[in-house]
Amino acid sequence: MPTYARGNQVPIEIERKFLVISDDWKRSVVKSVRIRDGLVAYEDGRKVRVRITQDRATIAIKGPHSTISRSEYEYEIPTSDAAEIQRTMCDGRILEKVRHRVPHAGLTWEIDVYEGILEGVVFAEVEIDREDRAVELPVWIGAEVTGDHRYSKIALEQAYREKGAMKGIGANPRNDEKRAHLTDLHRKHLTDHEFRSRSSLIPLHFLHGSADAENLD
Repeated sequence: MPTYARGNQVPIEIERKFLVISDDWKRSVVKSVRIRDGLVAYEDGRKVRVRITQDRATIAIKGPHSTISRSEYEYEIPTSDAAEIQRTMCDGRILEKVRHRVPHAGLTWEIDVYEGILEGVVFAEVEIDREDRAVELPVWIGAEVTGDHRYSKIALEQAYREKGAMKGIGANPRNDEKRAHLTDLHRKHLTDHEFRSRSSLIPLHFLHGSADAENLD
């Protein structure tokens, strides 16, 4: 959920995004929720998203990113309306995931495990109240990919649609053959131990989506 920055009446989302290098986070999950997101509109970093969870539905209007921040207006709407919007206005741009909440060092981390066309992709995100806030990283966190458009959901979805099924990419220990195609960008962020670990890194051939794609968060 967005916060209100000091002296600013505009709701602001300040968020950092990371890869995940192990399943250790699963021992600390306090809540899980299934999410179905539909992208209604996107242009120049601005977007409108409709979300349906197990107990509510919302529509969010997000502005373009400025560093790690962006304006965000989110409102609850009837679930029936959200379902109809996703059916008639999203042109199939639907992503499904399970979001797991994990408390750590005074913050709540959200680990998104994707299903459907992005099955196996795993990201960890944390929302903070100001951009310069120090964040203590859990041991299961890997490289930070905040602002790296290759890891945006739109870019990954485009890569899937252009280059074929993505099933199994992510934190799947049987993905050794796919993981062998990791880019140098990934490798430089990993220790030898981390590289041998189960990871949620995306192989090279799925990282050539739109260069200016933004997150579908």
